[in-house]
Amino acid sequence: MKRHGQIEMIGLVILVVILIFGALFYLRFHVLQPVQATQDSTLVTAQGYHLLSALLPLPLCDKKTIKDALIHCSEGTSDAFCADLSSCQALHNRLPTILEPAIDHSLGLQYSFQARSENAVFFQIPGCTRGISPSYPFQESGKNYEIALTLCKN
Repeated sequence: MKRHGQIEMIGLVILVVILIFGALFYLRFHVLQPVQATQDSTLVTAQGYHLLSALLPLPLCDKKTIKDALIHCSEGTSDAFCADLSSCQALHNRLPTILEPAIDHSLGLQYSFQARSENAVFFQIPGCTRGISPSYPFQESGKNYEIALTLCKN
C-alpha cells in the first residue's frame, strides 16, 4: 500500500512539472511576443511622423516646396506649377522618388500617401490599404490640411 501512494505522488509531481513547462512556453511565445510588436509599431509610427514633417519644406521645383504644391493641388486648378506640370502632376512624379528610398529601403515597408483638406482627400499615391498610419496636420491661411502615410509589410 505504501508503494502505491509513492507512485501516485511521483505521477502528481511529473504532472505539475509538465504544467509548469507548459506555462513557461505559453508565457514566452504568447504573452511576451506582442510587447515587441508594440514597440516596433510605435517606432514605425514615430519614424513616419518625422518623415512627414520633414517632407513639407523640401523643394519641389523653382524654389517651390512640397507644401506649396500640396496647397495648390488642393485648390483643384490645373495651372502650370512646375514648368509645364500642374502641382498634382509634379507631386505624383516627385514624391515617390523621395518616399521610396526612405520607406522601402530603410524601413523595408510599402506605403500609400494621402493629402486631405477639411477631411476631403485631394491627392493620393495608392499602395497599402491597411497598416500603421501616421499623419501630420498643418494649417495654411486658416485652412486645415493633413498628410498621411499608411505603412505595411512587403
